[in-house]
Amino acid sequence: MQGALTNEPNAVEIEVTFRNLGSTPQAKEYALKRLDKVVRSLPNLTGAAVEIRFDRNASEDSDVVVQATLAAKGTMLRAKDTRINATAAIDRVHDILSRRIRDWKGRKHASRRRDAVRHKVELEVQAAAADDGVTGSEVEPEVADSIMRMKIH
Repeated sequence: MQGALTNEPNAVEIEVTFRNLGSTPQAKEYALKRLDKVVRSLPNLTGAAVEIRFDRNASEDSDVVVQATLAAKGTMLRAKDTRINATAAIDRVHDILSRRIRDWKGRKHASRRRDAVRHKVELEVQAAAADDGVTGSEVEPEVADSIMRMKIH
């Protein structure tokens, strides 16, 4: 059972691999079910992989290592956690990826808003310069920069 649980045509398959640990259908199904919503929330996703492995040299409190990697256009999100069992580690990786996607989307939208504000200020400076009969190349860069800083803050 490899792939997302949905029947969407653009759904990216989640590749689940096991290392040093027997492949159990329950763990694989749980990983697919738990990470499917996270995978669907990331736009332009090109690949998703989950690795579940047994760490022989780990302490008694953390035997299973789960690492998930999501690749989108220009972005790679990775989460790794070590727990006593696979389900606890999968839950923690889900939480980490959810937070990272939320933060990534916030930064992406914030930069778009910031760019829109800068563009609006540049248009205002050009309009003000045109009203004064000054061309855009004659406006001093320091004045335009200070206007932008005043508008943003």
